[in-house]
Amino acid sequence: MKRGLLALVAILLSTVIIPSVFATPYGLGTYGSCTYNQTCTITMSTSSPVSLNTSPTASGVYTIDNDQVTVTTNSTDGYILSLESDLGYPFGGSLIAPGWLTVPGVAGTPASPQTLSNNTWGFRVDDLGSFGSGPTSNIQNQSSSSLTFASVSLNGSPETIKTNITGSPSGEITNVWYGIKTTSSQQAGNYSATVVYTAIMQ
Repeated sequence: MKRGLLALVAILLSTVIIPSVFATPYGLGTYGSCTYNQTCTITMSTSSPVSLNTSPTASGVYTIDNDQVTVTTNSTDGYILSLESDLGYPFGGSLIAPGWLTVPGVAGTPASPQTLSNNTWGFRVDDLGSFGSGPTSNIQNQSSSSLTFASVSLNGSPETIKTNITGSPSGEITNVWYGIKTTSSQQAGNYSATVVYTAIMQ
């Protein structure tokens, strides 16, 4: 009988407005990058949660799926989008199942990403850092993959995944890909992690 493993990546969202204020005559000037009589706004949405459903084998299989993060802002200075785990050490960046079973994050960063080793998981954004252009696509229970990934950073140490300097009044999508490699040595179960996205208006 095949043993299954389901990894569920849940998402939390936060947006931050940090405008700059300059002294100008009443009714003139800008508030951040928005005009005096315009409200600066930023919103974010995702297609989460992401399910990484696998049927492990002795040699290991790969499953990859994506989350689409859409940021909309009228700030002409753009925004910064980051992600991090909702947990700190020692479980931050890991998938966790009841009984404190874990699948740790891959030993990689966006600057130095790594291919997934057995029973690890991670994220990637095409063209970010040293990930390369991909293109990444959805796969399930594939026997091989040369794509590289990074570990989701601990809570309190967000990783920037997008910097926009022009604004996105119609919404801009960032594809965040999550991948896992599992072998039959990993105990079956429903594993989960929560990733926190934060969009800060510049």
